[in-house]
Amino acid sequence: MYERLRTQADLDLTDRVQTLRMLGRALFATAAHDQAAQRLAEAAALAEACDAATVAEVLLTDAVASWFTLGPRHSLPLATRARELAGTAAGPVRRQASAAWGFVASLTGDPAGLVASHAAAQELMSGSLEVSELWWGLGPLGSFAIAALFAERFTEVERALERIMTAAEQAGSAEAMAAQLVTKALLAARRGRLAEALVAAEQASAWADLAPYCEAPAGFAHAEILLLMGRLTECAEWCQRMEAIAAARGQSYALLRLWHVRAQLLHHSGDLDGACGLYARIEQLTTRMGIAEPCAVPWARHALNAYLATTRVEDVHRVIGWLERGAKGLSCRYPRIAAATGRAWLADTDGDLTAAEAHFRTTLALHEQVQLPMEHIETLLAYGSFLRRHGDRKRARALLVQALAIADTHHAPWLGDQVREELRVAGGRRRRTCEEPTRLTAQEARVGRLAATGQSNKTIASQLNISVKTVEYHLGQVYTKLGISSRHQLTNTHYDDTHTLMPTLPNVQTASQRLGTPQGKRHRHRLS
Repeated sequence: MYERLRTQADLDLTDRVQTLRMLGRALFATAAHDQAAQRLAEAAALAEACDAATVAEVLLTDAVASWFTLGPRHSLPLATRARELAGTAAGPVRRQASAAWGFVASLTGDPAGLVASHAAAQELMSGSLEVSELWWGLGPLGSFAIAALFAERFTEVERALERIMTAAEQAGSAEAMAAQLVTKALLAARRGRLAEALVAAEQASAWADLAPYCEAPAGFAHAEILLLMGRLTECAEWCQRMEAIAAARGQSYALLRLWHVRAQLLHHSGDLDGACGLYARIEQLTTRMGIAEPCAVPWARHALNAYLATTRVEDVHRVIGWLERGAKGLSCRYPRIAAATGRAWLADTDGDLTAAEAHFRTTLALHEQVQLPMEHIETLLAYGSFLRRHGDRKRARALLVQALAIADTHHAPWLGDQVREELRVAGGRRRRTCEEPTRLTAQEARVGRLAATGQSNKTIASQLNISVKTVEYHLGQVYTKLGISSRHQLTNTHYDDTHTLMPTLPNVQTASQRLGTPQGKRHRHRLS
C-alpha cells in the first residue's frame, strides 16, 4: 500500500515524507534492510523542508532501524539530532526520541543513556498504553527493557515487559510481541530460568513469521539457551541456519551473538585456533559497530580463556582494557567480573599467585551484588580450577561443589558437566590396589580422552593449562596401564565410568566418547 502511495504524483510534501518513512518501517519489519535504508534516506532528504517534528520522526525511525544492522556508531548521530528536534514536542515523539537516544547511547557505554531511557519509560508505567507507544516493539518501554537488561536491572525489565506484552496482545502487534519475547528469553536465560527462556524463544520464532526481522534474534536466543542446556547438536544447527539468514540480511548484531555461541562450540571441540579466530572477528565487528557496552554481547571472558589457552597474551591485555573502559561509567557488574577474571588468569600465568587470588576474590565479591547464576558458575569453576592446579584441593572442591549446586538447581548441564569434570580431578588420587592396576586417574583420563580425538600434545596442554611434558607423562601412564603404544590403539579402547580398562566390544563407543565420562555424554571442555 505504501509503494502505491509513493507513486502518486499528487501527494503533498509531508504526506510523501510520511509515506516514505512508513515504507521504510515496513521494509525493516520484513528484514529488507537495504531497501529500508534507501527509503528512509529519501524521506530524510525531503523532510528537511518540513517542520522539526517531522524531521525528528524520520531520523528516529532511521536510528532505531540502523543500530541493529550498522550499530550505534551510525545510529547515535541520528538519534541525537532527533532528540534535539523533538525536545519541545509533546507526547509520543518526545518520549520516543528520548528513549531511542538513551538506548543507543547506552550501547556506546554512555551512562546517561540508561537515565534518559528510564525517564521516558516511567511516563508509561501507569495509565493506558497507546498502540503508537509500542512503536516497532521498540518504543520507550521496549528500548528501556533492553538497556536495563544489559544494565542488570532485571526486576525493572520484567515490569516493562509485562506492560508491553499486555498492550501488544490487546493490539495484535506482531512486531511488539516478537521483539519483547526475544527480550524475555534473554532475560530468563541470564537469570538461569532456561526452560522458561526456551519457551519464550520458541514463541518469538512463531511471531517472527509476521515480523521477519525478529527471526535472527529469536534464532540466536535459541542457540544461546540450547548451549546452556547442553543440547549441542541442536545449538549448532540453529547457529548454522541463523548465521546464513543474518549474514544475507546484514543483521550485524545477530551475527555477533551467533558467532559468540559458535566460538564456544569450537573451543569445546578442541579447535582453539578456530575459536580465537572467531573471537577476533567478533571484536572487529564490535569495534566497527561502536558497541562499548560489554553486556550487549557477553563474549569477552570466553575470548580471554581461549586467548590464554593459546598464549595470545597481547590479545588478552587488549580485551581486558576494553572491558575496563566499558565498565567505568556503567552500573552492570559483569564487565568487572570478566575483567577481574582475566587479570587473575594473567597473574597466574606470570606466577603471581597472591595477585591471582585477590582478583578471584574480587569476582566473588561482585557476584554478591547481582544474581547472574550462569556467570557465577563460570567464576567458581575458574577459581576452583586455579586452586586445584596449585595444590589447594580442599578449597577447590568447596568452590566446585558450590558451582555444581548452582548448575544443577538451574538445570544447566553445559556448565555442570564442566564442573563435574574439574571436581573429579580435584577429588584427589584414589589409592590403587593390585586388583586395579589399570585404573586411570581423573587427569590421565582427561588427557587420554583428548588424545583419542586426535588432538596434539600442544593442544591438549593448552586446553588443560598444563605443560606439554606433563601431557607426555600422563599419556605414558595411559599407554602403560592400558597395554597400548599408539593413539590409534587408544581410539579403539573401551572404558567404564571408573576409568578401568574393559575389553573392546563390537558396536560400543570408542574411548574418544567414553574415556572418563558417563556413558552417552558428549565431550566436555574446561573453562580454564
